[in-house]
Amino acid sequence: MRRSLIFTLIVVIPVLATLRADDSGIKFRLSDSRQAFDVLSLRKNYIRPVEDFDTRLLCAREVYDFYKKVLDRKIRISPADYERLETLVEEFQDEIALIKIEEDAQNVKSSGDAASALIGGRLALYIRGVSANPALEGPATLTITPAANLSVVNSAKNLWLNITARSVADVSGTRKMKIDEASAGYEFESGGGGFLGRIKAGRIYFLLGHLGLIGDNNFDAFEGVSAEVEFIKSGLKVQGVFSRLSSTNYPRTTEFESCDDYWAGRLSKDFASGNFELGVNALFSGIASEDGASVDLWWRTPFKGRQVVMEYALYRPTKTGIFDTDKNPYDNPYYAFVGGFDAVNDDNFNVFVQLGDVQKGFAPMATSLAYSAQEHLYFDPDTRGVDVSFTYYPSAKDETAPWSTRPPVKNLELPRSLFYELNLVYLWRSASWDKSQARYILRHGRPVARDIRLYIENTVWEKEPTDVWVYDKSVYDEAKLFVVYEF
Repeated sequence: MRRSLIFTLIVVIPVLATLRADDSGIKFRLSDSRQAFDVLSLRKNYIRPVEDFDTRLLCAREVYDFYKKVLDRKIRISPADYERLETLVEEFQDEIALIKIEEDAQNVKSSGDAASALIGGRLALYIRGVSANPALEGPATLTITPAANLSVVNSAKNLWLNITARSVADVSGTRKMKIDEASAGYEFESGGGGFLGRIKAGRIYFLLGHLGLIGDNNFDAFEGVSAEVEFIKSGLKVQGVFSRLSSTNYPRTTEFESCDDYWAGRLSKDFASGNFELGVNALFSGIASEDGASVDLWWRTPFKGRQVVMEYALYRPTKTGIFDTDKNPYDNPYYAFVGGFDAVNDDNFNVFVQLGDVQKGFAPMATSLAYSAQEHLYFDPDTRGVDVSFTYYPSAKDETAPWSTRPPVKNLELPRSLFYELNLVYLWRSASWDKSQARYILRHGRPVARDIRLYIENTVWEKEPTDVWVYDKSVYDEAKLFVVYEF
């Protein structure tokens, strides 16, 4: 017994000595650790500054939590930042070992409570004002839309329920409750960690790829099922979507057809340690038997983590035979191309440039293009043009993806970083290079309290008459305001 006590003291006292902070603050063993910690905290804002911690153990817990998010691909960081993170993991390897032992013990303790639930959500108020608009044939309008989101997740975090609803007014002014998303999901993995899977059913949203030219139902939820499987070692990912569409008539007619099935899928593979992804998307059957296919890529370059994303898509519309414009299945399909890249990607400033060319007639029902997806992409059919956004982050920004500052549609989630953005869009008609439209957009998002976030957007939209826009040349203004409380 005496020997056991002596041995315990020999082991524990040195460990506790390394965890204790002295008057000079946290002590680092490795020469590069302090610099790596300061870059990831003060410059990149991934973790809290070292001055916020009293002991090495608390420091190690912060580093370990961030490390797990990176490994789980919840956060993507540059190769240089990953090297800094590995330096900190080596620095705190003894403390992290203790944290893992504590987590294992906690998992054993809570294994009997797996059925318990974690409840959270958001309450939102959405205000939109539009100046006199020829398309509306009326005066300026103002709409106020309250909305709410509720998420229920079990303690194991592999089973969840998500519901989003908003109060909208119809043409008569009567308010009704509209359910956006109401889905249940389940996440699973193989025993040896060979693959991860996720299945979701109900009223769902989905996005095929990073751009979604032939698969993005951001405009409204579909009633159906989506499934994803990721093979960890190979980097291969498979995604599929099925929905029973509610449309039961031929477009623009009262003639009854039937209820369409929507089938779409994606196959992709990661390369370069998850910094490069190549994917193929397919719309097997959409509304009135429309179909299409696309290839896309995403690349996080080694040049300050600048991102490149692009997609080329081919599409064949409805083949009902009712309209002269219907394509024969053997006709050449319509095409669309959109590509974007970070021209500048510093800690506090970002310039993202997009180029697009969309052929007249390219109009899948579920697409990220402007007319359908509520401004995910601003390119329209029969246009080519450029979209440039200049974004300033007064404090170090979070890890961001393209369009992360665009207005939220699903789940009422707002950008978490404080930012100011100017977005310029200029489109020409594809055939003649005549001006089609221009947008000048200002955006601002910020946290106003611990659980309250604010988003403001103002758009000046200048449109020229086209085959679709039959009104005279017009300029109108649109303002949006989001306030979201998270609980």
